[in-house]
Amino acid sequence: MEIAENDVKLSESFRAGVLNCLISAVEQAENDFLCMVEQDMDDRPNLVSVGSCVLVVLVEGTDFCILNLGDSWVVLASMP
Repeated sequence: MEIAENDVKLSESFRAGVLNCLISAVEQAENDFLCMVEQDMDDRPNLVSVGSCVLVVLVEGTDFCILNLGDSWVVLASMP
């Protein structure tokens, strides 16, 4: 029974770590994009109207995390 409790704690810790990494990656991508727009604004004023989407799926065993930003959709399917 003690092993199962440790597995649950590890799994929760793993999930929290994954979420923190995904959040950090999105924040960094957003900051880099905004810096690029600020630097190129004079030469490329249309950059302010350019959008983007981010789709990330992480599958680990029976756990999965989906990060969906923008107007795209994620569809998860499996074959029997």
